[in-house]
Amino acid sequence: MFKYAVKIAVLFLIVLTSLNYAQNKGKIKGIVVDASTDEPLIGANVILLGTSIGAAADMHGEFVLPRVKEGKYKLKISYVGYKQKIENITVKANKVTEIVVKLDWIAVEGDEVLVTAQAKGQLAAINEQLSADEIKNVVSKDRIRELPDANAAESVGRLPGVSIQRSGGEGNKVVIRGLSPKYSKVMVEGVSLEPTGYKDRSVSLSSISSYSLEGIEVIKAPTADMDGDQIGGSVNFKMKTAEQGFKSNLIVQGAYNNLRKTYSDYMIVADVSNRFFDDKLGVFAQLTVDNKNLSSNQMSGGYYFDSAKDILRTESLVLRDVVRRRERRGGTLTLDYVLPAGKIFFKNFFSYGNNNEQDYSEGFTRTRNHSYNTSTNDNSSIIFSNILGLEHDISIFKAKLKLSHSYSGVDALDNINYNFFNLAELSTLPEDILPKDIPSYATNDIDNTKWSNYSAGDQITRGRQLAVNLDFSTDFSISNQINGKIKFGGKATYNKRSYDRRNVRGGGMLSLGGIPYRVAVLEAFPWMQKIKSIEQVTNDFDMPYTLFIDKDFKHEEFLKGKYKMGPVADIDLLHKVFDVLAKEYDVLYSQGKETSKAYSSYFSHKAKDNISYDYSGNEHLYAGYVMADVNLTNRLKFIPGIRFETKETAYTGVRGITGQYPNEEYKHVDTTTIRTNSFLLPRIHLRYKAFDWLHIRLAYTKSVSRPNFYKIVPRMDIPLAGNSVYVNNFKLRPELASSYDINFAISNNYLGLFTIGAFYKEITDKIFLQKGRILTNPEELNIPHIYEGRFYTSAENNKDKTYIKGLEVDWQTNFWYLPSFLKGFVLNINYTKLFSKTKYPLIKYESKVIATPPYIVKEAVDISYWARMQLQPDDILNVSLGYDYKDFSSRLSLFYQGDNFISAKFYEEEHILQDSYLRWDLSVKQKLPWYNLQLYANIVTLNQAIDRNFIKGNGRTS
Repeated sequence: MFKYAVKIAVLFLIVLTSLNYAQNKGKIKGIVVDASTDEPLIGANVILLGTSIGAAADMHGEFVLPRVKEGKYKLKISYVGYKQKIENITVKANKVTEIVVKLDWIAVEGDEVLVTAQAKGQLAAINEQLSADEIKNVVSKDRIRELPDANAAESVGRLPGVSIQRSGGEGNKVVIRGLSPKYSKVMVEGVSLEPTGYKDRSVSLSSISSYSLEGIEVIKAPTADMDGDQIGGSVNFKMKTAEQGFKSNLIVQGAYNNLRKTYSDYMIVADVSNRFFDDKLGVFAQLTVDNKNLSSNQMSGGYYFDSAKDILRTESLVLRDVVRRRERRGGTLTLDYVLPAGKIFFKNFFSYGNNNEQDYSEGFTRTRNHSYNTSTNDNSSIIFSNILGLEHDISIFKAKLKLSHSYSGVDALDNINYNFFNLAELSTLPEDILPKDIPSYATNDIDNTKWSNYSAGDQITRGRQLAVNLDFSTDFSISNQINGKIKFGGKATYNKRSYDRRNVRGGGMLSLGGIPYRVAVLEAFPWMQKIKSIEQVTNDFDMPYTLFIDKDFKHEEFLKGKYKMGPVADIDLLHKVFDVLAKEYDVLYSQGKETSKAYSSYFSHKAKDNISYDYSGNEHLYAGYVMADVNLTNRLKFIPGIRFETKETAYTGVRGITGQYPNEEYKHVDTTTIRTNSFLLPRIHLRYKAFDWLHIRLAYTKSVSRPNFYKIVPRMDIPLAGNSVYVNNFKLRPELASSYDINFAISNNYLGLFTIGAFYKEITDKIFLQKGRILTNPEELNIPHIYEGRFYTSAENNKDKTYIKGLEVDWQTNFWYLPSFLKGFVLNINYTKLFSKTKYPLIKYESKVIATPPYIVKEAVDISYWARMQLQPDDILNVSLGYDYKDFSSRLSLFYQGDNFISAKFYEEEHILQDSYLRWDLSVKQKLPWYNLQLYANIVTLNQAIDRNFIKGNGRTS
């Protein structure tokens, strides 16, 4: 089918080319700028009156009207917030007519003309959104520059239909229209960023600085020239380029962290830019240094369902004091050169991050156990993207070529985990106890708390993408009323990914096998023998927690003083202890003792945890498209297109059988599976300008979401002990979505821009994780037949469709027409209502007695149910009220997100939801009268917002 589509497109191009050459036509080139500042007005609308020939000004304020018949015309230029202008223009055959249009800011007669910084940024977003062919929302460069957010994720989160996920209070991933991050595309200059995790295809945005961006756009209904894998939508970051003249900028920020009572946070941003050789060559360079305390206090409650009394009861409580510091170093280098008939650019983005995390937790269970856990989660990450682009006119075609490289790598090395345990410390707990009351029943008997177990390991993740994009477009004009452009092209990408777990070691200390290790620790640290002798650790099978306590650490007021946490272990000491354990293991292994199944207390380097999760693989994608952008009248635009994508993946994983003892050799084979899938994705847009103040957009689009790469790795693990099978399903089908959009946009100089839109999506083959189903047909998953009847965990495609619909309302305006100081107010408000419905296929097994002959069988009972999608809030509200007066600027922001669905359980009462979230932020800036200095302050979570998950059945915190 794709071949036929290409043949038809080529034939159509030949006919159009003949039509174009059959008539002598001219061209109009121009630029639209602010009359007072000469800054380009992006998205300014330009149209030849009496025709349907028109264009929108690009990022440089430039526009081109090709294929214009010879004659005299009136050119209308409009830009919301500015006075409309009409210019007389004469077009000559085979000539280029050039024009510079300067627009004046709309103002109350007699008042001083003054465009405030926030109003300017808002107007740029409004006009770019109005001129777009796609359905999208925009954050303009002026809005980013005036009062920038902490990172790019926070900026995106202010747009309608977008919510954000946070880590340590900082936004890192976006959820578009209630669809989890893996459903969205993240791009820089239209080029995909490599996923940052080892399991899924999502991208963390926390490493992208807002200061390096020229603008942000969230596209919700893509056209055929955009990638196919964006069911939720896409986020595209535009990088800064050099403006005219030498410019430099330095930003220095310090911060106070209320949770840890620290003043050590800081950020430094420095950039410089200039243009050379008659402004043909532009150079922009930026460096960013960022250091943040992202610590958190966390409380988790565990529950079980008492089916006899049909009630949820408290099972456990965990308190976590996470000390987290995140350092980042970033850089941007952009080069662009203007050619006689085009331009060439080289854009580079780089980010290095170091995350240092100490996790101190304390756990309680209703079975009277009290544990203390100390662990580290240190990792370093690097992300960079390089884009080489060429835009050039070739005869009647405009050609665009992009060569890109994207890389992400994460190293999590030398992380440790130590557990200390008191088997019977709590007094008897009431049946109806609440999690928050459990600590009051603990005796906090540190002396009888023992060293239970320990572990360590490294994780290394790598991802790389190479891509080439080639696009061609040509203008056509059948008449002054029917004209437009044809666009076609394609892309090819190569992705290589790998995940490697190394040096996974650890073991239990409360055992016979732990004796030599306990003795080795005491010998390495003689001062410990004053508390516990070698004879005692040999006979008593334990070492007390008191040997490892960090006496200098303080928890501050844990969760605002609601809970009190006990002592924590000294992490520096634990690292030294682990070195001792590793050396002792080498000694015992050389003596043949650690190869003894019964004796072993320590996981060897050959254990399955070192290799069972490893994978490597590559992906090849080839895509082609053809589309048209047709003006049928000066008010009606039709944009049909079709995209074809085929993708081949080849991943190698481990299929093995786990023995009963840690040191048993892991019997496994490396297996490679190759998958290929192809999709034809039609995308149709209709844009109707009913009146000068009313735009209506309709769209039908098809998109795809391919399985997370980890789910299609041919991994299998079958423990000999037990009755379970863990297997990945490399036969998973991609998810396919059909989307329908309608959008109404009302705009004028007083109203600003008011939009209301609705969308509806149907997703087939939704992927879900199936747990606890009996294996009845092992051959389907390439599992040996002898394991039939075991319970298995694997991903599957849902046979039922998933439905999503929503309503988005957005109003952007400023009050330039109000008297006196009131004209400085700028308002942005948007609200999103979401609905979704997906089936969660669950099965439970009930025992059934068969009388003759008497035996017991398990009978499957379908308990599937319909609910909303995970991570989908019902309501999202953003309100931002800005104010500018002379050299003062401020913005008060509100973000509200309704509760959303986190995870499903067998009993509906046990479902976990995320509570609604309300947050206030305040930013203020004052320009100082010396050396272009500005004083800036940003207060994040002014109301000290709390993230909370809860249990559906009883509303208790989970």
